[in-house]
Amino acid sequence: MPAKYEVSVKRWINDEQDLKSLGDIGLKVWFRMFAKEPSAENVFKQSYERLKWIAVQALNSAVNIYANPTEVNTQMQALGLKHIMFRVKPHLFALFVACIDEELREMGTDKNVADGINWSLTVVACILARAVESGSTPILIAALTNDVKTLKAELADTTRNKRGFLCLNAASH
Repeated sequence: MPAKYEVSVKRWINDEQDLKSLGDIGLKVWFRMFAKEPSAENVFKQSYERLKWIAVQALNSAVNIYANPTEVNTQMQALGLKHIMFRVKPHLFALFVACIDEELREMGTDKNVADGINWSLTVVACILARAVESGSTPILIAALTNDVKTLKAELADTTRNKRGFLCLNAASH
């Protein structure tokens, strides 16, 4: 896939679009996503400028994964772990990619460009979703939600000398 899409995706994002137009596309994507999944608006409570910035970063990742897949993989795994704290559900990553794809196709973007961005962002979304799913341990979720009862229940079967290690391990996942 990289050989098929890399040049056209890179040219479209880096040469044919400016930061403002990418941000405007991104804001439309967020509105589309919030219309499809109203509960997502409760998770993403940032300003419009921040939402634009997130979308631009996603589109930049669509380009960067072709040139530096290992580096982007590492960055996305770290970013996925940060999303645990914000309680982002893994299915929202795929929805975001679908909304970008719909927006690009609706605005008449070249099919090869739209396919290439969809492919690379799907890879990025899978990395993020997997990081959220694998990093969301019951202990970490109980701690993030300040659910003492659940936290005690999760630690109940662990000996006292290992409880601290489990809590630290959950936080560093």
